[in-house]
Amino acid sequence: MMEICSSTDNQLNNLNKLFEEIDNVIRFIFIETQRLEACVKGCFDQIQQIGHHLVQSPHIFDESQYNQICLHLESYKNQFIAINDELKNNILMKWKIRQQEFSVGCINENDVYNQKLSESLKSIDGSIFQFASALNRIYSSAYFVLTSLGGYRTNIATNNPENSNMAIDIFNNTHVAIEAYRNFFMELTRDLCISSIIIYKQPPAIITMFEQRAPSTKSKDKPNKNDGELKKSIRPRSRFWFDTEICLLGAQFWAQNYGITLSDITCEVLLLTESKVEEQKFTIQPNKVDFDPVKSTASFIDMRIVKAEKRPHGVKKRRYAILYEMQASFFGRIRKLSLPFAITSGEPDIKTDTLLFMERSFANLSAQIGKEEARMIQGQTLTFDEYYNSLDLKLMSIDNDRVINGLELKFRAKKHLAHMLEQPIPKHLAEKGRECKCRQCQLKKDGHAVVFGKIFLSSIMDHIVCMKFVPHEGKLALEDSTFNEWFYKVAEIAGILKNYWNSGEILGFCDQQLAELLLVDKPDRILIRFADTMLGQLRLSIRDGKNVQTKSTAYGESVLPRVRHVTIKYAETPNSIEHDSFNDEKQFSKLITTVAKKYNIYYIYPEFKIDPMSLLEEKTSDVDETEYNKNTYSLAKRLGNLLIDERFDVGGPHSA
Repeated sequence: MMEICSSTDNQLNNLNKLFEEIDNVIRFIFIETQRLEACVKGCFDQIQQIGHHLVQSPHIFDESQYNQICLHLESYKNQFIAINDELKNNILMKWKIRQQEFSVGCINENDVYNQKLSESLKSIDGSIFQFASALNRIYSSAYFVLTSLGGYRTNIATNNPENSNMAIDIFNNTHVAIEAYRNFFMELTRDLCISSIIIYKQPPAIITMFEQRAPSTKSKDKPNKNDGELKKSIRPRSRFWFDTEICLLGAQFWAQNYGITLSDITCEVLLLTESKVEEQKFTIQPNKVDFDPVKSTASFIDMRIVKAEKRPHGVKKRRYAILYEMQASFFGRIRKLSLPFAITSGEPDIKTDTLLFMERSFANLSAQIGKEEARMIQGQTLTFDEYYNSLDLKLMSIDNDRVINGLELKFRAKKHLAHMLEQPIPKHLAEKGRECKCRQCQLKKDGHAVVFGKIFLSSIMDHIVCMKFVPHEGKLALEDSTFNEWFYKVAEIAGILKNYWNSGEILGFCDQQLAELLLVDKPDRILIRFADTMLGQLRLSIRDGKNVQTKSTAYGESVLPRVRHVTIKYAETPNSIEHDSFNDEKQFSKLITTVAKKYNIYYIYPEFKIDPMSLLEEKTSDVDETEYNKNTYSLAKRLGNLLIDERFDVGGPHSA
């Protein structure tokens, strides 16, 4: 499963845009709430004035004015409902959708984005406080109106009994209406309180089940305390452990005005999708925590899903969620659902991880979960399975920018990735008779128009972008490799070379042509990039500034710099290491310094200085100056421990 990712300016800009949108809506809600509260209180004042006049003159009653006040109050109810929906279905839902999209990254990256998202929660928390306070003030004002009406009714029945029948009927009807109005605002307050309880930290998209015999990765020196306080993860790349967190927004208001706090907080694993076989229950640990009133959170630290019995078959095809239950004082028992996830018994395969990536990035899961929670409140059974079965992500056509954003969150990327998905099968593969059968390529082949700026999600899983070596009858044979295979192998490599990747020394995503253009202004550099045409390889693009070649162009012969493209390979296991490959960062560094020493280069593109001591320590290799031939060229023969794949023609065929 992909574990390495890195924040980008684009994602931070998207977050800032989200914050701005939320703040704009919050300002509107604040102004509108103040206006409506004043209008409702104005109506209440008029009702009390009518009651006072009835006591003085029981036969004088302006029915049209009374009906107009009632109509106004009814319309204000609808407007308060609209504001509540705006908080739930616009502000909070936007936040939840963004949280869902962010959750495709690794656990460490999710922690970073959660901290960024928490900044917008401060504004949302304040907005809930203000709106709930307004609801509470109206609720209290309605009580004073009821008290006044009761006093008027007693007064007229006592002092003017012979003329009191009509007035008493009016007081009784008004009392019933105001009591209903008051109950409405209490129900609205309860609904707001339920919406204010959010899952601040979601479980990852894929969880590896923890078996009792599995060795623990936790430190024995640190006790397993669950005091609601977040702590730094002690599992740098855990297969089992994860954290989740419940948060109560507007907690200060709920505690001060209603004495509401969360208690008896438990959780369990819930199956969302149907199973053709009898489902074997999973248990989750820890399954109970206390609420921290200071931080307004309940933190489940170091969670793991335990399967003590035999491993179930087909479990990764199902979707699960964590069902949280808690007591919110007199508002009763409240249930919350996490985002769906898959459970595996080991490292997930590429297909499973890709499907979960597409679900979290592009499916409307947050809205669906909200509907399921509403059904649970009404005592109805879950219908997520019906929704999930109707969801065919591979047939969805998504805006280019959304795909780019999703890939950036899953892995630091650029538009180069989307370009790979949009383009037909690479020319060098088409020349070999290879054919891509993804939906997008088939539509183009059949002459159908493909909407510009749209990408079929099936392209992520089916589009052919490069080749790969596979064992065949004791030898290695070349086969087609799809985008997601290439993409996940790149992620695995970046995880191995984490320091190089996070520092930016690996430029990453660019083809040969762009690399050569970038090196025009930056000679004597090693530009490190991922190979586009072969699975599990990197290219070191080098323009040493000394070697040139004569190139014939339309304007005559030109002298152009010679650019070399060095191929190095990622070995998946230490046993498969060869002279031109690496399995860890140290071996990769050695290959870089070997090339740097060979060509007297001291910088990695753009301005990362190579450690001069490592160049001094590197032994010089015997170099065979045999004429270059791309079909017979031997990597090990050229540098002793490095394969050089030189493409001297700047304008030559594309080779990534």
